[in-house]
Amino acid sequence: MSQVTATDIASIWTHNQHGSKRNFMKSIIVAIYNEIPSTKEYESAQLRLKSILDSLWYRAPEVLNNSWTDVYKFLELYLILYEDMSKNPQWIKNIIIIWKKGNEKLVSDFKDK
Repeated sequence: MSQVTATDIASIWTHNQHGSKRNFMKSIIVAIYNEIPSTKEYESAQLRLKSILDSLWYRAPEVLNNSWTDVYKFLELYLILYEDMSKNPQWIKNIIIIWKKGNEKLVSDFKDK
């Protein structure tokens, strides 16, 4: 896996600049999903994240933030982090970047939506 770049994040943001909160959240979930290795070891993680994505379309707007909370809980459960960030595999580092930047953008641009 290659490292996520600022250009990658910017493309997600630009694509969703005029989009909905739901579409922005979808883009972040898909970006995280795409970083997870497609191996038997991570199959349950991929299935869980796909389930979160599928449920995103059925949430009422007033409870849409529950999906974002679900992603946060997913990351806590499925990402094993070393304190020394240099020991984490690149795909985990990429997910951390995607989550942090996505969360910042969600909070700043979709605060009351």
